[in-house]
Amino acid sequence: MKEQSMGPGRSRLWVSMLLAGFVLMGGGFRPASAAAPGFIPFALAPYFSCEIPKNWGVEKSGERSFGLSPEEKKVYGISLHGPAGPPPALRIDVEFYARGNLLHNSPEVYIRRHAEPLFGQFEGESYGPVEVTIVAEKAAWTFERQKHQFVPAAPDLAAEPPADPSRIYARPGLRAMPVAVRERFVVVSSDAGFYALHYIAPAERFGEFLPLFEQVVATFRPQR
Repeated sequence: MKEQSMGPGRSRLWVSMLLAGFVLMGGGFRPASAAAPGFIPFALAPYFSCEIPKNWGVEKSGERSFGLSPEEKKVYGISLHGPAGPPPALRIDVEFYARGNLLHNSPEVYIRRHAEPLFGQFEGESYGPVEVTIVAEKAAWTFERQKHQFVPAAPDLAAEPPADPSRIYARPGLRAMPVAVRERFVVVSSDAGFYALHYIAPAERFGEFLPLFEQVVATFRPQR
């Protein structure tokens, strides 16, 4: 996929054009105090607020990753876990990447690492274009991708590995099967870093829960 220019001059131009159209169309944002049915207000001060699905699980994102705390990584956010089902699980992430964080030092780097295949594109994968948009009156970018996640199948220690090349064996008796997942990313600019809102679901259930993610994005309010 051809990488689109995201320089500050071009972003400001798109922001001005989109905001003008937004005003002309009479657009508006839902107040944080008036949550939609099935949602509750949520705030992670002093980083952001939004509405989240009422019955989804909530945890601070990345608390167990790399053995580092959010303060050490300079990444602050939440992971929302959807209804239990066969893996891979439904998840929505809302994260703030402070300037100088240890993972992605700019929105351009984050987008490049997620909007393009890092090691070549495999069969069944697809990457959509990066589009400029507006979120909470800030310049933002959105894109989608579809790829495979490998999830463990039921172990059978006595079984011989079949000849099916679509299965991966980490060790005898442990089988992992490829499952198609679809993702949507929304990256929001900030003077203090950037925000990333991410939705991932099994490909066949992506549309079923997409409105929940769209409501999170529509009510998202950055505080940095």
